[in-house]
Amino acid sequence: MASRCNVAQNQVWVAVFLAATLYAYEYAQMSLYNSLYVPLLRNFMLGEQAMALLSMSYHTGMLVMYPWVGYWIDRQGPRNILLFSTFGLIAMLKLLVIAPSYEWLLLSRFSMGAFASFTYISCLVWTRAWCTQESMPKATGLICAFGSIGGMISQVVGSWYISFSTWRETLSWGVLFGIVLLLVTASWMLRNNPDAKQVPTEKKEGDKGVFLHSLIGVLCEKRAWFCAFTASCLYVTNTLLGAIYGKPYLIHLKGLTPDHAAMVCAALYIGVLLGSLIWPAVLSLVGGEKRALAIGASGTLGMLILTAYSQTLFFLGLAFGLVGFFSSAKLMIFSYVSKTHGQLSLATYKSFVCFGMILSATISPAISFILAEISNTMGSSVQSVDVVLPLLLFYNIICMYSIYRLHHEHRDVVQIQNRYAEV
Repeated sequence: MASRCNVAQNQVWVAVFLAATLYAYEYAQMSLYNSLYVPLLRNFMLGEQAMALLSMSYHTGMLVMYPWVGYWIDRQGPRNILLFSTFGLIAMLKLLVIAPSYEWLLLSRFSMGAFASFTYISCLVWTRAWCTQESMPKATGLICAFGSIGGMISQVVGSWYISFSTWRETLSWGVLFGIVLLLVTASWMLRNNPDAKQVPTEKKEGDKGVFLHSLIGVLCEKRAWFCAFTASCLYVTNTLLGAIYGKPYLIHLKGLTPDHAAMVCAALYIGVLLGSLIWPAVLSLVGGEKRALAIGASGTLGMLILTAYSQTLFFLGLAFGLVGFFSSAKLMIFSYVSKTHGQLSLATYKSFVCFGMILSATISPAISFILAEISNTMGSSVQSVDVVLPLLLFYNIICMYSIYRLHHEHRDVVQIQNRYAEV
């Protein structure tokens, strides 16, 4: 393995920049649904149940493939998996462009989610092969920031172009951009590979018994569930408002135009972008991860209430932006986990939290639809977008309770680490 110190600094950041750009492209595909909601609803004459199923399909694909992500990255290397997943995203986006029926829409969005499940982890592993331990946090922050930029561009540019063109033409430009991006990225990555071998993992292939014990230990650990609930509730707030129901909610309930609704949703991604950079910097000032999470959950809850009572474009944009900022504190849960748990169980612990985040984003549209149907049976005329905000308020109350339980767990950190070390 080539020494990381001998790699030119400019090459390191070119590698990080290219990986971050691919992640931004993937994040833009996830956020596309927000801009496509109204055009697809009209073009295919879909009902509430069909739209709820379509909104679930992307994260369902991620959920199905997520357990295999580490397996394939370990064996094929992050570079090959990253390029292959991007190629698959482009191919499935093209399938979405030519989709003749609702069934093809479902297939394309599900397949896009399946390919996208590999992108983020591949970017991190690829970046780790280039960066030193000291520069890795900056590189990770850059990747997360680029993801927010991709979501913001998807909202603003996508909605703007759809307003005077068609959604199929808009996505066709996305396919063309993806092809150019893939060619440029592949040409550089294939010529500059810092490590031809796979990056070593924390567990060897023969340590399946250790992994099983570690998994059982995590599942039996109360803190694991509270960490998963905390991160999932904050993550699903971003996903439902930023990528699925934000724009329909603003158009249907707040009376905004599609362009103004896209601007408000973009403000959420700006908030996430700023929060991803600010929260790690002020962590010591606010008193640690648990207090940062408490501030983030409380702020998110307050801004959701402000959203419910806001009617003007300015206050809605302010509320969405602050929702993005406060909910981005979810990143602190991974720092908290790293500090309070042994190295042997760390990867399993983080995987469990990430799985909970994806699961929450997968089932929440179905929950919204079910709640709307229950309300309709009681004589009310309710759509899925009508119950999104109450559902998010409920999620954030659960989040605050989970943080409260984390704060009052008096288990000694050293004893936890010793227990996993004995396994």
